[in-house]
Amino acid sequence: MRYKIKYKKNKHFGGSVSSSDSDSDYDRDNETNYNYREQFRNGKPDLSEYEIGIVLNSSEGGFDLSDYAREKLGVEQYQKIDRFNWALVRLVEKEGNNQGATNINREYSELRVESIPSKYYDGPLFVDIGQPPERKYYKIDINFRDEFFTTYYEKYKNDQELKQKKKEGRFNKIIIYDEWNNI
Repeated sequence: MRYKIKYKKNKHFGGSVSSSDSDSDYDRDNETNYNYREQFRNGKPDLSEYEIGIVLNSSEGGFDLSDYAREKLGVEQYQKIDRFNWALVRLVEKEGNNQGATNINREYSELRVESIPSKYYDGPLFVDIGQPPERKYYKIDINFRDEFFTTYYEKYKNDQELKQKKKEGRFNKIIIYDEWNNI
């Protein structure tokens, strides 16, 4: 499933990511003013949005960026890359289908942007060789060639209920009932 990503100007970091069917908040003609290198350095996702973008791979060649994409983002060859990085998400969304010299994919990779509810975000997800790590509320699996993610909604829901109970003080007291002594 693919999501259309829109970008809004943010006075602190220059942009934010959200999922939408509308392009009204993003001026596609203003692409020349976007500084990918600067945004890559500041690249935390905007958690005030309902969904945030994540970059996944759709090819058996593994997650990798072309020299063109690395140059545009200012990334060294073996530098770890956060898959939630705003600039990376935007670059894949905008130039993911380019061919030739401006292709962002390495020879055997095919990157795409998916969305994940921002409430499941628990820190950067760096590209590593092998199986991506399982996180608290989601995991990324590799099935033959495609990466896909599975969310743990029940775990998230239970954790939120537990936090609310602790906040209200309903969870701090333990009541012991002894049938023999009626305590």
